[in-house]
Amino acid sequence: MKSRFHILLAGILCISGTCNDLNAQHTRVGLLAYNTKSISEMNKFSGNDTVSTKPIASWDVHSKALRLFEKDYKQVEKVDWFVLDDGYLARFRTDEVLNKVYYGKKGNWIGSTQQYNESRLPKEVRHIVKSNYYDFDISTVVEINIGGKVVYYVVMHNNTELLKVRVKDREIEELERFKNGQ
Repeated sequence: MKSRFHILLAGILCISGTCNDLNAQHTRVGLLAYNTKSISEMNKFSGNDTVSTKPIASWDVHSKALRLFEKDYKQVEKVDWFVLDDGYLARFRTDEVLNKVYYGKKGNWIGSTQQYNESRLPKEVRHIVKSNYYDFDISTVVEINIGGKVVYYVVMHNNTELLKVRVKDREIEELERFKNGQ
């Protein structure tokens, strides 16, 4: 289970590389959201998110993964598939949400991530975050779902600081804090 978590975490760490519509400040905020101790550590977990840098054809994906994807995401018309060290990644957008769904080598669902802005954050989670950090604006949210357990990584900023927190089981934990310009 830990290795699956690391696969998903590494996938999240690479999401910022797929978002090219961010302005300069949000780019820094986005990079903060997915930064681990080092880029080499991130690459160690996932080979920079995918083994293949270009999408693969759907017929190269395990049939079970395709069946599960088509069952769970009927509305998705354009999906890019990638090979991972331990399985497959389906990446697609719905509205303004970047989605990634992870499958094992045998096609079993491992988990998923969604990246979005504050407006899509569940009210209960937003309340937890804002009641602790009311002077901060929420920039980016990454929602991780592994086996039905959901964790939220929230990146925020104000005039002087960048901040990353995790919300899990209605508890909030501050992960990183940086002064602007550092």
